[in-house]
Amino acid sequence: TSPLLLPTSFGFCPSKTNDSNKSILFIFSSMMAFNEDSSGSGHDEPWIQWFCGLKGHEMFCEVERSYIEDGFNLYGLRASVNNFSDCLDLILDRIGPDDSDDSHLTQSAFTLYGLIHARYIVTAHGLDAMYNKVWSCSPKLLRDKNCLIFE
Repeated sequence: TSPLLLPTSFGFCPSKTNDSNKSILFIFSSMMAFNEDSSGSGHDEPWIQWFCGLKGHEMFCEVERSYIEDGFNLYGLRASVNNFSDCLDLILDRIGPDDSDDSHLTQSAFTLYGLIHARYIVTAHGLDAMYNKVWSCSPKLLRDKNCLIFE
């Protein structure tokens, strides 16, 4: 199968230091290849947890279900992703991974989650989630994933 490139994500979050004028810019690029080994079948955990736990997805945080269910946050994404409703159902566990053995559906769900994630991480909750995710990573992981952190 062909590689799937997910969007690069950018975000600003307040520094957790005493200097309130500091902010941290984190830039990371998550480019991953989709293959049959990453299809959803055979996992018991929620789809979002499973997706974020895949190798190469270390810099994705778990987007809150309430954020994904709010139609306002998804405005305009229907035109960007094939099978939008089915992908959303897969992401929200309304259909099981065994019900969606179509690799194109899984690939589209990967893309949709990436687009939702890119929007989520610029919200207050998303910035906090990414701050906690980035600072909980080891420096080696950050270097391996081409992360740049500026203080």
